[in-house]
Amino acid sequence: MATSSKRFKVAPMAPPGPGATASEATTIFSIHPEILQTHILPRLDALALAAASATSSQLRDMCSHEPLWANLSHSTWPSTNDPRLRHVISTFPNGYRSFFSYCFPRSSISPRHHHRYRSLANLERTNEWILAIDLFHVDNLIFSTVIETGTGGSFPSKPIRVESIDPNCKGNIDDIIHGPPNKLKPSCILINPARRRAENLQSSRRVVDPSWTRESGESRVRFVFKGAAATVFCSLVCEWETGDWKLKLKHE
Repeated sequence: MATSSKRFKVAPMAPPGPGATASEATTIFSIHPEILQTHILPRLDALALAAASATSSQLRDMCSHEPLWANLSHSTWPSTNDPRLRHVISTFPNGYRSFFSYCFPRSSISPRHHHRYRSLANLERTNEWILAIDLFHVDNLIFSTVIETGTGGSFPSKPIRVESIDPNCKGNIDDIIHGPPNKLKPSCILINPARRRAENLQSSRRVVDPSWTRESGESRVRFVFKGAAATVFCSLVCEWETGDWKLKLKHE
């Protein structure tokens, strides 16, 4: 499970002065490896882990520990904790570390990260796609879902259509309905199980009118996700049903 602890960024440390005592000059390697592995490294964010792994071979091995990157992935994209998706990610060359480097929007996570756009050309040749979608309101997770779809041998020329989903809404739905749509933070990751590749499709803009509309008892906001291999359109819809609001993700 993803750790609930706050993650910290590493700040550069000044070397001890010329008159420093032995205790003042103590390095991180004086800490027991088990304490580092279980209590310190899990509190670091991805960039801090990548920076730490570049300092020594010992830290590189410790920072490559699979559970660290699994927890980072689950906390960043809760949909990756889906059993089917966990199995798919386990087949990636370096498991969750590879998956995170493909999907995280900063190139400094992995020295090979700059090759990912070239490798994504292979995403188009597949019979199966997986979409991992998460939606946050401010910093609160509203829902996560994983969608599997076949494409008949190649990626379709038309956008992927996300079918209706009725998730268990988390958070205050009144705040979601009546608040501004820019408080919604969606993410959509496209996974190719056969090629063991993934791409984080960026939510580039709201489609059509960015404001909420209330027609026929609905509130709606539209998103478009774009990437090197695909474009996905979907709508977040709040519908009034049987005396209560229901939150759904619908195709356009």
